[in-house]
Amino acid sequence: MVFRREAEGEIKEVRDCKIAVFSCPVDALHTETKGTVLLTSADELTQFSKGEENLMEKVLQR
Repeated sequence: MVFRREAEGEIKEVRDCKIAVFSCPVDALHTETKGTVLLTSADELTQFSKGEENLMEKVLQR
């Protein structure tokens, strides 16, 4: 018995995609001094994470 089908590891078609190719490392900006962040709730952690994501998005959109 033989089953003919497409290879699973090969992309055949993509729609509405965005592709970025970087020739350098993509890192978050680092400050010159070390700092400590004290988070006392899950909401503060969520807001901190969103702030980091927004900063990275701004860097990538330049």
